[in-house]
Amino acid sequence: MQSFITPQGWFGRLGDWLMVLIMYLAQGTFKETPQRTHFWNNTKFQADKLPLSCFGTCALHCPGDANANPPFWLFIPRFHIPVLGGWRKFVVLDVVDSGPWHIGWVAKHGFVGVSRIPLHGPVRMTIGPGDTTFFAIKSDGTPRDLHYLDDGRIGEAGEWRHVPLL
Repeated sequence: MQSFITPQGWFGRLGDWLMVLIMYLAQGTFKETPQRTHFWNNTKFQADKLPLSCFGTCALHCPGDANANPPFWLFIPRFHIPVLGGWRKFVVLDVVDSGPWHIGWVAKHGFVGVSRIPLHGPVRMTIGPGDTTFFAIKSDGTPRDLHYLDDGRIGEAGEWRHVPLL
């Protein structure tokens, strides 16, 4: 079966490794797994290119955080830099069944992204000022049932501190 999501690859893994210290500093704590959403780890789509089944009962709608700052300050993408006022609120999501999966999102203005990082358990996803719909798919584009586990804040993640943050 053809792959719908291009695997992360060595470039993405190397980039993540090189960014680890910077991402720990950007989140303001060394006690939690750092954020890994970088341009090389995401695939952007037009909403009409995704299987319609991704937006059915498998998707989860999360309201925005009214206290979150806009994603950019001048030209700086601060949404993933909590120490500069970036987003701290997150939701913890997981699929019902086992096996590798990818998290996707539809944000404000129809922006659609899918992480190229394969997941094998729960994931933390940041929440900004706008509503976001999350969905889960296999590499071939088959939808997975996604469910909400909890929410929290970066710097106060508690039991979720070692769960990947994308």
